Amino acid sequence: MATIVSVNVGQPRRVPSGAGFVTTSIWKEPQAGAVRVGAENLAGDGQSDRVHHGGQDKAVYAYAAEHYLAWRAELPGVDLPWGAFGENLTLRGQNVESLGVGDRLRAGSSLLLVTMPRV
Repeated sequence: MATIVSVNVGQPRRVPSGAGFVTTSIWKEPQAGAVRVGAENLAGDGQSDRVHHGGQDKAVYAYAAEHYLAWRAELPGVDLPWGAFGENLTLRGQNVESLGVGDRLRAGSSLLLVTMPRV
């Protein structure tokens, strides 16, 4: 059975990139307590690229906590708090690669439907 390790949200930020700036919503911060799941995102979460993120088919992004072990080995000394990969839900005990379109996950009082893999 999967458990939620962290629920993470954030707002778009404008950051330097090359010779200019980009707006990105990759930075997510762990939240204390319950977070409302809406039809298009989590409360307090924003998406800067609504073509590829957010909306009814991409409202919540989940990532496996177990992947952090490999990344911490790959990137020693880099701070990788929960949400560092832009995920809304950090899950332990759920192999996210084994999930398929149509699978359902219960998160608190919400029933989440897998609609697509991360691309």
